[in-house]
Amino acid sequence: MAILHAQSDQLNDIAQLLKGDSHNLGEKVRAALERTRQLEKELQQLKEQAAAQESANLSSKAEEINGVKLLVSELTGVEPKMLAYHG
Repeated sequence: MAILHAQSDQLNDIAQLLKGDSHNLGEKVRAALERTRQLEKELQQLKEQAAAQESANLSSKAEEINGVKLLVSELTGVEPKMLAYHG
């Protein structure tokens, strides 16, 4: 009986966190997960835009040596898959 009481209390706590009641927890969790996915996608797009802008800024600093453009730079906080030539 104590276990059921503890589980009920836990469900009520979760319901309060999700601003709902114990009857619609599944719906609230699904909505929260979908919102998280949307925000992660938006964040990824913003990171890609920032990386493209940084790349454009850096490409203007490239030096031509023997007919080859060379650019050396240290980047922090940039994921390797975002490092693509945009020029």
